[in-house]
Amino acid sequence: MLLQTSLLIGADGAQSQVRHWLNLAQHTTDYQQHCIVGNVSTEIDHQSCCWQHYHPQGPFALLPLAEQTCSVAWYVPSESVADYLSMSNEQQAVAMTQASASMLGQLKPLGQLAAFPLIKRQSEHYITRNALLIGDAAHTVHPQAGQGVNLGFLDVIALQRVLKKALAHHQPLGDQRVLQHFERARKHDAALVQHAMEGVNWFFSNQPITNQLRQWSEPFTRLTPFRNLLSAQGLYGRLTGISHS
Repeated sequence: MLLQTSLLIGADGAQSQVRHWLNLAQHTTDYQQHCIVGNVSTEIDHQSCCWQHYHPQGPFALLPLAEQTCSVAWYVPSESVADYLSMSNEQQAVAMTQASASMLGQLKPLGQLAAFPLIKRQSEHYITRNALLIGDAAHTVHPQAGQGVNLGFLDVIALQRVLKKALAHHQPLGDQRVLQHFERARKHDAALVQHAMEGVNWFFSNQPITNQLRQWSEPFTRLTPFRNLLSAQGLYGRLTGISHS
């Protein structure tokens, strides 16, 4: 079946088939890390809070689900991931409890663990005639601070503004001159966030110098104006880059 449309939006993830069809090149950086994910039971209640413990190879995070149940994000070197995934449940429980520094007591995996590689991706172009990419199809970032989803939300908001303006001016939605407003705003922002997340990953790498820097900066990060600024820059504060011209 052949479908025709004035605008094709590729929102099909990091392995985007739409991007492949459009022959849009990407620049990639392999961080040589994998993130192991899955659900675990905890000995101590998580108190509806996220918990993280930092290692030189990356953090171990526990994200609250039901009572005494968490989702885990465990960053490990790529060369070690197969060893962790091939362990028995009992061995994984011991390894995860150690990696978490027993923040919530003993951890036990609930079901099978999985893993995915951490790769920075930036498409050379987000748009072409009658088509564009958004979200992970266009860009991926290091997941350390969970900013990938915010980038995707901002892509959607930016695209909605651009298309709404095009309709108001009776412009074709797939015209590259229309879509360029979207690309200019979003590509720049994605690049900034990618570099920032690399800095965050280094800052929390649990090396002696970064440990000292975190101690020095802690009083400032507790200030309400500073935290409000970070919150704003995390999402809606970056919408100012979207063109209204």
